[in-house]
Amino acid sequence: MSFSTTDPLQSRAGLLLLKNLPPNPTLWLKPPADTQRHNPEDRFVHPWYPEHQRLLTAGWTPWEGRNRWPQAAVFGGKHKEENRRLIVKAQALAHTVYFVIPNDYGAKSFQKELEQKLGLQRIETGKKSRLFTLSGSPGKPVDSVWQLEENEAGLKSCPGLFSWDRVDRGSQHLTEVLQKEPLRGPVADLGAGWGYLSRSLPEDLTVHLLEADKRGLEASERNLNGRDAHFHWCDVTDPSSVPKQLAGRMKTVITNPPFHTGKKAEPVLGEAFAATAHRLLRQGGKFYLVGNVHLPYYRILHQLFSKVESLFEGEGFRILRGTK
Repeated sequence: MSFSTTDPLQSRAGLLLLKNLPPNPTLWLKPPADTQRHNPEDRFVHPWYPEHQRLLTAGWTPWEGRNRWPQAAVFGGKHKEENRRLIVKAQALAHTVYFVIPNDYGAKSFQKELEQKLGLQRIETGKKSRLFTLSGSPGKPVDSVWQLEENEAGLKSCPGLFSWDRVDRGSQHLTEVLQKEPLRGPVADLGAGWGYLSRSLPEDLTVHLLEADKRGLEASERNLNGRDAHFHWCDVTDPSSVPKQLAGRMKTVITNPPFHTGKKAEPVLGEAFAATAHRLLRQGGKFYLVGNVHLPYYRILHQLFSKVESLFEGEGFRILRGTK
């Protein structure tokens, strides 16, 4: 079971406005998987594993860094700070930058922000999105469009990751519970983000971090430097992408799973994480999950595990332990 991560708002609105893009070689930053190439020399960057794979399947070539571009197309999303950083990086890589963002993701506020800065050449308003044309100033070639920085926890992270600038309460509660548990390795951390949960584990445990966002893995590698840690770029909801060598080998699996694909809660994401945890665990292994109390995780875990216990409930969160 896997879930589409193509943002329909971003895809429909953005691609319509970009249909008349000049046919120059273009660097595409976070393009939806249904984007059509304008030039055989086009390249793309997408940190999200499912979208990256769909673009590869469609015949796209990933960008390998360094070179400058005539133009770049940036697809804005829900995270404002991520959008700002992408625009700045695109301007450093290309002579012209096209930034498209759905109205529902704050296009109007971005217009006000961009109007106060140099380089805004044109604004095109569609029914559901806006396209901003900005001048760039290509400088020294760079290897990446992402920049890791230190967050409030003193760890490396990146705008666009879940709770990128601080530790979320759910993960804090799960960490406190795990510190009281007799954990055994190897451990799998599903949807590991920037590595907070894994870094909180005892240092003698081998840990495998599985994450769909490549930026999270890059941050985790920095945050767990020197630990016995292994990093896997994959889609936890898609069994075919999870490394087969991990199946049936884990003694412990931990997760603070995502529960949004768009604007509404999708408990099926947590269900998919739980199913993957069950496949990875040895017989007798333990699965620890934190989630919002209103989500039906207790029922979901009962369908998979021989024993399910509630270890904590408070501040709107519940932590469950399932035994295989």
